[in-house]
Amino acid sequence: DQPRSRGLGDVYKRQVAERALARINFRHETDKLNVWGAYLNLEHRFGDSSSLAAILKRALRENDARAV
Repeated sequence: DQPRSRGLGDVYKRQVAERALARINFRHETDKLNVWGAYLNLEHRFGDSSSLAAILKRALRENDARAV
């Protein structure tokens, strides 16, 4: 798979997702899962299969796999 877009907007969106994941308190699980969902959608739409797999692997490692 080739990335569909690697513009500055996509880079910025990824940075925002990473900052949100780093700053949301672990007790706010629903908010964190919403960010993970948005991040996975971003990678699905604009990334390639390896970037999507990497984000999915992180999401499963850092959260309850059933919730992801």
